[in-house]
Amino acid sequence: MICAVIIKAIRFRTRSSVNRLISHLKNGVDNDAVTFLTGTTADITDMHSDALAKRSTYSIRHWIVSPHEATTRHQMREVVTMLAEEFDFDATRAVIVEHAKPRAAADAHNIHWHVLVGEVDPVTRKALRCSFDRIIHELVARWSEYKFGHRFVQGMHTKSVIVGLRKRGAEDVATSIKGHLGESE
Repeated sequence: MICAVIIKAIRFRTRSSVNRLISHLKNGVDNDAVTFLTGTTADITDMHSDALAKRSTYSIRHWIVSPHEATTRHQMREVVTMLAEEFDFDATRAVIVEHAKPRAAADAHNIHWHVLVGEVDPVTRKALRCSFDRIIHELVARWSEYKFGHRFVQGMHTKSVIVGLRKRGAEDVATSIKGHLGESE
C-alpha cells in the first residue's frame, strides 16, 4: 500500500543524550540536502535541558512527516499548526528540519520533515498531550490529504478518525474520507 502522508512520532527520553539525534538531523551524508527551516540545534539542546530541570521522563517529541505527493513548505507549516492544536503546543517554538533524499518508491516525493518540540513547555511547565497519539497522527494526515488534494489512504484508525473529525466540526472532511475509504479499521 502506498501512503500519501505518513506522520509518526518518537518521544525522546530525557536520560538519553541529544547528540545522536542532532547528528542525525544535521547529517548530510544520508540526505541530498538538510535545511533548518525554523530553530537551531541549540533550541533542541534547550528542550532537553528544560525536561532535565523538571525531571521529566521525556524531553523531546519528534514527529517525522513524509508525504508521498509533492508538498510545499507552506503546507508543511499547516501540518505543524494542526499538530500544535492537537497536542497543545505553540507552533512557533517547533524546530523544523527539511531533509531531501531519494525515497524507496520511485514516485514518492523526495522531501520529508522532522518537527521537534520540547515535551515540557518552558513557560507553563506543562507536558505535551500524548493520549491517542497514533489516532491523532492519522487524523492530521487524512485532514492534510483533504486540504492539499492528495489521495486518501486507508489507515488503521479510519473509523476513529472520522469520528474525531466530526467532533472538530470538520464534517466535509469526514464525509469525504468516509466516501473514499468507508469506515473500516
